[in-house]
Amino acid sequence: MHIFKSTSWIEGLLADDCPGPDLTVEMLGIGAQSGAMFFSSREDGIISGAEEAEMLLARCGLSVTRQAANGDMLQADQVFLTAKGSAAALHKGWKTAQVLMEYMSGIARRCAFMLERAHAVRPGVQVAVTRKNFPGAKALCLEAALNGGAIIHRQNLSESVLLFEQHLLFFSGGENLPALENLARQARDLRARMPEKKIMSVP
Repeated sequence: MHIFKSTSWIEGLLADDCPGPDLTVEMLGIGAQSGAMFFSSREDGIISGAEEAEMLLARCGLSVTRQAANGDMLQADQVFLTAKGSAAALHKGWKTAQVLMEYMSGIARRCAFMLERAHAVRPGVQVAVTRKNFPGAKALCLEAALNGGAIIHRQNLSESVLLFEQHLLFFSGGENLPALENLARQARDLRARMPEKKIMSVP
């Protein structure tokens, strides 16, 4: 399973790091020279962000070869992504692609570790991640979590009905929560109005 990322999203990442010319490359006059860039893992573990990095580097005009998919287990020093092209294009995509994979792989490996620890206690249990990510990074964080074997509890506000104490305060118009029977009636009404949606309450 993958989280969709649009071309405009990829372009936004590039524009954020290189909104104009790369002054170092320009001043050195090396932009037109040809080169190659190879990505490998520093240690054994799950890779995440490789597919996004491929999209990003290709958007820079580079010829990209990817030997591993998101969620694959890699060995230390195993090359999984190669990019070839001009020095200008290589330097434009280099750091953004690297940091993207470092952060996503870190999340994926942490999720895999949590899942391993959970399975040691209760085989078959699932680890679910929250939608609460750093703003603007949700697609990356959720993709990485999936690559690590986790599931998504709730991807966005439009996906399900999840009642918090803060919601319930508004039923009574004050700080006292509504009676249990009132809450049960509200839950039945919600289920009737949206039978296809998941409805939950958080104590």
